[in-house]
Amino acid sequence: MDKTNKVDSAQIQHTMSAYCRYIDTKQWDLLGKIIADNAVLEFQDTEGKMLYTFTGPAGLIQASREAITDLVTVHHLYNPEITISDDQHASAIWAMEDRFYRTDDAGKSIKVFHGYGHYHIAFINQANSWKIASLRLTRLRLVQY
Repeated sequence: MDKTNKVDSAQIQHTMSAYCRYIDTKQWDLLGKIIADNAVLEFQDTEGKMLYTFTGPAGLIQASREAITDLVTVHHLYNPEITISDDQHASAIWAMEDRFYRTDDAGKSIKVFHGYGHYHIAFINQANSWKIASLRLTRLRLVQY
């Protein structure tokens, strides 16, 4: 891997780490800045059924605000497989794990679900910044409580 690809790979990893952190910390404005305006974002269940599809960051952000603002979420990424196609395009597959928690009336934290799967992502380099051009979450397992 040449030096340019190493730099691009590090920047792409930074983008995906920020994606998870922005969701978990509910930093919606920053989340919108790392997703391309025409990005297609798809989320599947464990059987491959499409649950949600959004175009651009606005729909994802609105749905996330409505669904998880009152939840604590934890997203972790593992084992990135990054392919740099050229100086403007890249793709990756990331193993992922997520957990969602809510608080009951007594203030006790209760696990809602624990999921495992993969992100399949295409990236585009816009103004020297790697952005998510498409994202598809496929789930292997989802444990609901």
